[in-house]
Amino acid sequence: MQLNPHFVFNSLNAINYYILRHESEQASTYLTKFSKLIRQAMLNTATEWIPLRNELTALQTYIDLELLRSNNAFEMILNISESLNPDDICIPPMIMYPYVENAIRHGLLQQPITKPVLRINCSAEKGYLLIQIADNGIGRAASMQAQRNGLTAHKSYGHTITTERLQLINDLYGSDSRVDFTDLITNTGTSAGTCVTFSMKLKSC
Repeated sequence: MQLNPHFVFNSLNAINYYILRHESEQASTYLTKFSKLIRQAMLNTATEWIPLRNELTALQTYIDLELLRSNNAFEMILNISESLNPDDICIPPMIMYPYVENAIRHGLLQQPITKPVLRINCSAEKGYLLIQIADNGIGRAASMQAQRNGLTAHKSYGHTITTERLQLINDLYGSDSRVDFTDLITNTGTSAGTCVTFSMKLKSC
């Protein structure tokens, strides 16, 4: 339920970096967004369910910080289906954060990509909410190999924690929530990234 400590430390280091370089405007921008994210995280996790819009707002702030820290190294595209009202649909707070973090840290930023893109699609289908988080990064196999070789800064346990959370939510509310992974492949058989799909029964706020 908490932000990854590694991300918090990196954010504070980034702010300090801008201060030391006397880039006060950048430091102020980063600090403002960082404090906004902390505030949003505290508000969102105060309840078991929040409107989808609140989750997306906090997620956008987190992505903005990663864009600042990586010097806009990737593009983010958010699409919400016209049939879905993000103010009327509720989800567990910060349920998407670990997968977005993995997509950015372990997929998009691991090696040069011609046009790194993070896509988040929200839709409703047959009484279920579907949220897809797709990246055109290095793929899960290469990412796991990099972690085994110690090439990444940290190992994320977000998926394990989120899986346990979803099991509890299913037991308590019968929401039939789950997360599925799809390895994206090009026509030539090479990795084209990863798509994570979160699904659960539609729950009105």
